[in-house]
Amino acid sequence: MKTSKNFCQYVEDDYYEWLKDNFKSFFDHGNPDWEWIREKIKNQ
Repeated sequence: MKTSKNFCQYVEDDYYEWLKDNFKSFFDHGNPDWEWIREKIKNQ
């Protein structure tokens, strides 16, 4: 639960950059880069 809360907080704080970096994953039926997401959350 904590990971999803941190993820949501990160997306809310920097949603434009996050969507820009992950646009293809969401709109091209690809897989999101979960390792990149974990690193971004850890580095906050």
